[in-house]
Amino acid sequence: MPLQMTSSPRHHRLRWPFESALAMITNERKHLPVRTTTNQQPRKTSMKRLILISLTSLFASLAETNAASTISAANYAGNSSGPNGLPLVSSSGEALGAGRFFWLIGTFAGVPDWATATVPTLLEAFIPVDSTPNGRGTRPGLFNAVDYTGATGPLPAFFYGQIGYVLVGNNANLALSTALAVFSNGSVFPPLSGADNVTYRIGLTSDTSTVKFGKIIDMAPGAGQPNPASATPFVRGVALIPEASTALLGALGALGLFRRRR
Repeated sequence: MPLQMTSSPRHHRLRWPFESALAMITNERKHLPVRTTTNQQPRKTSMKRLILISLTSLFASLAETNAASTISAANYAGNSSGPNGLPLVSSSGEALGAGRFFWLIGTFAGVPDWATATVPTLLEAFIPVDSTPNGRGTRPGLFNAVDYTGATGPLPAFFYGQIGYVLVGNNANLALSTALAVFSNGSVFPPLSGADNVTYRIGLTSDTSTVKFGKIIDMAPGAGQPNPASATPFVRGVALIPEASTALLGALGALGLFRRRR
């Protein structure tokens, strides 16, 4: 609990917020109108109301100060060996290793039209809760981590009631990503409730309807799995969709290689 310093001509001392509230009440009492009638009940009622309002404001302030938010996400549920989840994969269905995908939690300025969305338009409209992206987890293609912790205050009020999304890119600086995938289970950021910590988690499973932007790829058991030795492999994964110009350059490069081989 923060302490406040008060001063006097002769000494200094530390004052607790409760003392500040009491001092405020005492000061306000000095300015209450003086009644000349013998019936003092109205003045007592005003004093009780003042005390109630002051204490309510005090505790509301303390609750807001102590409130915090923890925002996390995962693209699998249960055992990270499979099968309940949607790993990030290459176009051939192999789980992406370290340095090949990065993710953030946030929302969009308006719900995108997923049928016409592109990498540049999604990057422009995305509003992250934290500007530092996360890498992969303990296994290729999977993530399960906290993206934002507001230990000293709540999540910015803008996010309350907004749909939460996980945006995945192929660059540690997501603004420079040339390929993206976007997930959401449709849940919204909750508001703070009193002094309780708010925990918000975007938990993804094998439900492909959570894939808002990305290409669903069938995964084969074996070396391409997050855990190749798993007896219960993941069935599907999600590949990042490249920017149109990047995809075109890749296709032209492949065509040139094919011609040289001929």
